[in-house]
Amino acid sequence: MARKISLWLLAALIGFCITLSNYALAASFSISVTDSSGATDSTVTIPIKVTDAQNIGSLELSLTYDSTILAAKEVSAGDMLPGALIDYNADNAGTIRVAVAGGQVQGTGNLLKVQFTVKGRQGQESLIGLKDVRAWDASVEAPEMLLKGTQEGHFTVGGASQMTIYLIIGAIVSVILIILLFTRLRKKE
Repeated sequence: MARKISLWLLAALIGFCITLSNYALAASFSISVTDSSGATDSTVTIPIKVTDAQNIGSLELSLTYDSTILAAKEVSAGDMLPGALIDYNADNAGTIRVAVAGGQVQGTGNLLKVQFTVKGRQGQESLIGLKDVRAWDASVEAPEMLLKGTQEGHFTVGGASQMTIYLIIGAIVSVILIILLFTRLRKKE
């Protein structure tokens, strides 16, 4: 009888250890924001990159940024999330909450693309941070995945926007046409 109880206790202990090892061996990954720059009044797309992903099925995160320099427009899937459902909330200036479901992310690549309108002046910078990052394995018995780390990105407001460049080119062409017109008029006199 004592031998049967010992065997049951041993079996239960082995089962418990296997269950713990599944959680302890949960895949780990890193997520980072790519450094970027853009001109005032332009629209920029900033990639959010995942490294060493192993079967990520869903995740949630918050992106933080300086709302005096950037205005959030849209969050869409990167090349690592074809067909996944993405929901985001950018109602609070300076923070975007993102939730992703239905993915099966493997490897390293662009997870998300975040579009901003640049409001800042040339030379201004905004830190783009990641916080509250959580991810779950795509399997049915999904333990929460371990996050190795996050890396924030930096956004710098750069040179002239395309609209400014077009205005400068238009002004130069106008000056050249005016000079040519006056030159022709003087030749006729």
